Amino acid sequence: MSESDKQPGIIDPPLGVEDADTLQQWMQQITEATRQGMGQIGSIANSYVKFNDLVDGGFLIPMQPPGGVEYDFTNGPIGGGYYQSSGSASFDLTPPGKVNSVVVSSLIGAMDIEWLPPEMSFPHHYEVWRSTTSDRNDSVLIGTTSALRYSDVNVENGQTYYYWIRIVKTIGSHVIYGSYDSPSGTTGSPKSTVDNILDIVSEDMYIKTPGGNKNPFGYHNLGTDDNPDWVVALRADVAIQGNLAISQLKSGELSNTVALSVGQGSVTMDTRTDGSGQIVVTGKGGVGSNDYLILNQGRIASYVWDGSKHVQYKEVRRIERGVAPAGQLVTVPAYFKAQPTIYLAPFIIPTYNPNYPSQGQQWRLSHSNVEPNPGETGGWRFVPTAQLELTEGNSTQVYPDRTYLGSGDVYETIISRRTSLKKLRVNTRNKSIRSTGAAGNYYKRNVTVQLWYRVYGTSTWLLGKTVVVHLDSLSEKLGVVDYTLASTGDYDIKVRYVAADAGGTFTTGTQYEYTTRTVYGSSYVIADGDVSGVDNSVTVYLGEPTLGGGWGVVKSRWQYDYKLIGQRSGSNDWFGSMERPGTSTYNFHSDNSHAMEGRHTSEAQYHDSYCRFSVGMDYKTSYNFIEMQISNVSVQYTYRRPAPVSTTPQNAFYLDTIEYDQGAQLINPTNEQILVNWLAVGE
Repeated sequence: MSESDKQPGIIDPPLGVEDADTLQQWMQQITEATRQGMGQIGSIANSYVKFNDLVDGGFLIPMQPPGGVEYDFTNGPIGGGYYQSSGSASFDLTPPGKVNSVVVSSLIGAMDIEWLPPEMSFPHHYEVWRSTTSDRNDSVLIGTTSALRYSDVNVENGQTYYYWIRIVKTIGSHVIYGSYDSPSGTTGSPKSTVDNILDIVSEDMYIKTPGGNKNPFGYHNLGTDDNPDWVVALRADVAIQGNLAISQLKSGELSNTVALSVGQGSVTMDTRTDGSGQIVVTGKGGVGSNDYLILNQGRIASYVWDGSKHVQYKEVRRIERGVAPAGQLVTVPAYFKAQPTIYLAPFIIPTYNPNYPSQGQQWRLSHSNVEPNPGETGGWRFVPTAQLELTEGNSTQVYPDRTYLGSGDVYETIISRRTSLKKLRVNTRNKSIRSTGAAGNYYKRNVTVQLWYRVYGTSTWLLGKTVVVHLDSLSEKLGVVDYTLASTGDYDIKVRYVAADAGGTFTTGTQYEYTTRTVYGSSYVIADGDVSGVDNSVTVYLGEPTLGGGWGVVKSRWQYDYKLIGQRSGSNDWFGSMERPGTSTYNFHSDNSHAMEGRHTSEAQYHDSYCRFSVGMDYKTSYNFIEMQISNVSVQYTYRRPAPVSTTPQNAFYLDTIEYDQGAQLINPTNEQILVNWLAVGE
């Protein structure tokens, strides 16, 4: 702007303005400065406007004085001033930035506002604006400061306030306003006042001000202009000289979460968020890493520091205890103001139940809902229970006596009460023969194996599973039935066999029936002690009985006990032997003079009715001797003949084993006398 272009009046907008925001900010600065000078906003004490104010504010350019003085801000303030006479006019009107981290703290009868500034290297101060709504257009300027905090003492208890902070930049006669810190402001409410905070005789105290406080006192009018109630606040340490009566201290009620600390934090009195009061007693410096005790609503609890955290150590509470039978009502004596917590422990409980040998066992103690005892204020009652908890297990039971041999086509067998049963496998063998009437020709047969069950103590049988075994030969076949029960419990089990013709026939060779007869002999002694070189022997004849009826011998089996006793000279060996016709010789051999004994069985698939026993020595001298004793001699003859042809069924049903899987479950005892210890803990 040249000298001839300048005209008296309000200055033009800054040069180079190209955006609406910068222009709007410039217009807002003019408007607020004018309103403040006219007393419309801010303190009434500043409600005047002078010509110099407009010039200093940068709103008017005065008539050029003689000598052609210009304002030049190119080099900034010089010599404590903000302008100098120089060449062409140019200046920096860049608005300052925003403050950040605005914090509003609630005090007794006041609000404290603090903030952090951006980086700045120009003269500036801060404006504090306040409103009772979040609309900044309703706010008023309540003060300015060059510090980074401001105390608002003109507040009303219970009123919520909104605060805005902005930076004001001063360059010579120009004032450039920054933006407000936030759109909706930072809020807070003052705390309740405390009447007569300090009423101690002045000669009983002295004041020290660490850090060189200029003024340790502050004062606030908690009343009105017509009816003032002044309160003095002291920011300093206070030491009392002489005795101090508790009646000398007067206070109102502390707000929730406000604490009163005594003795370097070793005793703290405060209120919780629910309004209840509490006292904390600990070591020097507060809770921190010290052990501490809490007294709250009649309860006492203590905590210890374990090196990293606090752990509850002990809580003083009301306790009642007793012994009661499981399943019977227990009355807890008064007085508990709230429902107590019940703890149970064994007193007299069986350690093992023989009804469940294949499962792990343990007792589970519990109780019913704890409810008030009618007719007794503060009394409570509950029912303790004890249940036998069984773990999963399995077992296999052999049933050698559950076999049927006969002509009946239906057979069933029952196994009573299998406990904690959830799954089982039944292993059977099945054989069913029925001739067509022609030799070697038979009907094909089916054996249906059915698994039935019923809940123990009931009468209704339920069919679990069926397996059909197909028989097209004279041999046995396996039938396996697997079944999983719907729920774990105690059950009776029934296995049922049903045999029937399946349709069709098969042919096989001649079928025989067999029988045996046994013949017993005497005892025999055979000795050899001469030097003739001839072995001594004895032949035993045990002929087979004649049965007739088409029976014939097909096999014989000899059995006897033997014992050899002898002595020898040098390396001579001695021996004994047993020989049957058509078989190899069985030798008893010894190379020492000790006795030798045992039992021998010889079986052959043909008929022989005698055997020969012999003893001898490799080299006979007058110094050698041997004796063989034979006893318990017997021979068993096996006979057979063609089986008679019959259309009557020949059935064989074998229940070999049942594999039981037992599930985990809780058993309610019915006949055990169970006593439990009970403990009621509460307030």
